[in-house]
Amino acid sequence: MDSVLAFTTKDAAVVVTDMSTNQDIFVLDHQADKIHEIFGKHMMVVTGDPGDSCSHSDFIKRNLNLMYYRDNKQQPTINASVNWIREGMWESIRDHPIHVKIVYAGIDEDNQPSLYTIDEYGALMKPQHIAQNYAMYFLLSVFDKYWNNDLDREGIIELVKKCITVLNRRMMLQQHRFMIKIATANGIERIPIDYTPEILKAE
Repeated sequence: MDSVLAFTTKDAAVVVTDMSTNQDIFVLDHQADKIHEIFGKHMMVVTGDPGDSCSHSDFIKRNLNLMYYRDNKQQPTINASVNWIREGMWESIRDHPIHVKIVYAGIDEDNQPSLYTIDEYGALMKPQHIAQNYAMYFLLSVFDKYWNNDLDREGIIELVKKCITVLNRRMMLQQHRFMIKIATANGIERIPIDYTPEILKAE
């Protein structure tokens, strides 16, 4: 039940996930940070089967860092990173069944934001905004209506709150705690948010 949404603006890349860790009907953690930070300005979320997502995210992070040091601390671009990840997914899918989805976003050295997503079949896309898992059934229309490329920090937070409101109104399992990470030329800003829409608050 991981809820993932991400989008870019003219000078930032934004990734948002819920902060709960679930196993069947049990909630194990309310403080989980599911967004991996790489190179200080890259962000990655891996969701899917718990075993596959955990092992695959560790494998990707460590190999990207190995590439960084092997190339004399030359940071790979976001495009190069996601294409390497996609090739690895193709090899894994051919070798044994895996079930993961990946969102990869960040800022390159030219300060241009990028957002990519890889589905469970290894198909790579470069959207301006994305929602994954059950959240996509509710949030793509919210992005169509409220997203624009000129959003500032306050506008980003307001858009995320609109998304949380829609999720809590329409989805059976309500999620309130989310982590927002905004990658800009200055690095990654972390904004944990615990937001309960007014319509759901007790009188």
